[in-house]
Amino acid sequence: MNLMVELEGKTVPLAGCQYVLWEACGCPRGVTYASPDRPDPVITEDDAWKEFFYYKKERAKAQKAGLRMELMTHERYSREVYPLMLKRACPHEETEAVFVDG
Repeated sequence: MNLMVELEGKTVPLAGCQYVLWEACGCPRGVTYASPDRPDPVITEDDAWKEFFYYKKERAKAQKAGLRMELMTHERYSREVYPLMLKRACPHEETEAVFVDG
């Protein structure tokens, strides 16, 4: 099966794309390949959500918390998202200050 999608003004094979799961803060949380040819295909955005959250209740909770899914080309993923995925911690997480008397 050779499904095509239009992204970034170009028509590209879906099989060469990734779905990126974004946190509400804007950091990437995960990635899954669009895979139309596997036994449990990942074609639609809903399919991608199911890759990360098996249960509908979990998906609804994640979406309510502001997580979002985005389909993008592998080139864009490599250029913009992969470097962010290499970071160990989210820079947006609030940390509590530790005050030392003395």
